[in-house]
Amino acid sequence: MLKNRTIYTLGLGLLLSLSLKAQDAIRLKAGYQANKKYVSTITSKSDMTMAMDKGENDIEIPGFPMNMSSENNMVLTTETSAKGPDGVIPLVIEYQKFEIVSTVNDQTVSPPMDYLIGTKIYGHSFENGAIVTDSLSRGDMPEQMRQAMESTLGSSLNSMVFPEKLLKVGDQFTIETPFDMPLNQMGQMKMTIHNTYTLRSFDGQNAFFDIKSELDVDGELQEGQLKMTGSGDGSGVFDRSHGFMIEVDQDMDMSMTMDTNGMTMKISSNTNGLTKTEIANL
Repeated sequence: MLKNRTIYTLGLGLLLSLSLKAQDAIRLKAGYQANKKYVSTITSKSDMTMAMDKGENDIEIPGFPMNMSSENNMVLTTETSAKGPDGVIPLVIEYQKFEIVSTVNDQTVSPPMDYLIGTKIYGHSFENGAIVTDSLSRGDMPEQMRQAMESTLGSSLNSMVFPEKLLKVGDQFTIETPFDMPLNQMGQMKMTIHNTYTLRSFDGQNAFFDIKSELDVDGELQEGQLKMTGSGDGSGVFDRSHGFMIEVDQDMDMSMTMDTNGMTMKISSNTNGLTKTEIANL
C-alpha cells in the first residue's frame, strides 16, 4: 500500500513538473483568421521641426524654420472570407475614417481626407502571416494619391510573420519589413522597418511584448538625395486565441536630411502612436 502511494505521489509530481515546464514557454502563430472582422483604431500625435540650410548661395527661405504638429485619427476595417484549399484567406481592407489636424507655425490647417473614406484594398493573407495586396477601389482620390497607393500593390507585408518556435520570457525576435514608394515626379523612396520584439510576460489569453523599432529611408530624388533614420520604443499586446496584435503603443524619434538644388533641409520629429484592434466573427 505504501509502495503504491509512493509511486502515485512520484507520478503526480512528475506530471505537475511537466505542466509547469510547458507553461514556461509559448508558441505564437500570427495572422488573419477566416471569417473575421477586424476594426483597427489608429491615433497618433507628432511634433516636427524643419530647418533649411541656406547653402553657398545664402538665400533666405521664407517660413523657415518651420514648426509643425499634427493629430491623426484613422479607422480601418478588415474583413476576411473563408480559407481556400491552399490555405490562403481573401481579405478586404476599407478606410472608415481618416482625419488630420495640423498646426504649421501657429496656424491650424485640416486637409480634407474624405476622398479616402470607402476606399477598399483587396488582398490575401497566407498561413505564415504574410499579406499581399492585389487591387484597390479608387473612388474620387487624387491621381497622386492613387499612384502612391497602387505602387504598394503586390508587395508582401510580413509584419505579422512570427517565428515558429517556443518563446520564453526574455526571448527576442526581429521582423524586417521593406517598403518602396514612388514620390510622384520627385523620385523613389526605399524604406525598411526593423521591429524587435521581446516577450515580457504572458497569460492564458495574451502575450505582452516590449518593442524596439528602427527605421531607415533612402530616397533618390530628381535633383538630390533623401536620408531618414528613426528609432523608438513601445509595447504590444498579442491576443493568443486570435493570433493578432490587438494593441501597439509606440514612441518614435526621427531625423531626416534632404539635399536638393544646392540646399539642405533638416527635419527632426517625435511621434507617439496607438493602434487598438477589436476582432469579431462574421
